[in-house]
Amino acid sequence: MVVIEAPAKSGALSTATAANELGREVFVLPANIDLFGFQGSFSLLRDGATLVTHPDQILESLQIEPVAAIEPATATSMGSLILSVLTSIPISTEKIVELTGLEPSEVLSELTDLELEGRVIRGSGGYALRP
Repeated sequence: MVVIEAPAKSGALSTATAANELGREVFVLPANIDLFGFQGSFSLLRDGATLVTHPDQILESLQIEPVAAIEPATATSMGSLILSVLTSIPISTEKIVELTGLEPSEVLSELTDLELEGRVIRGSGGYALRP
């Protein structure tokens, strides 16, 4: 079982506890320790869950050989500009527009292409580079 986000009292914690009692390995993705929605995740880690920082760790635990990644096509000049301002920390579309000087419609179109190519991920905080 992989727990991505679990507040201090949540169904994810109940499920993880049941999985652990059944002898299933429980994996937890790391997060900023200040975020309230992850306090339950941290308690799982304290109780012996496995910290996961890359999907290959889960595959390894399941004894599955990872598939080699396909090299994405070269990004357009606008795509390269957008990629240059992104990090692993999500930023809003508005901030990307501000940092790149591109039009909002261009940024949104290019972000869609970059997401489909697997270069960026979209989350609640905006867009970030794919790990």
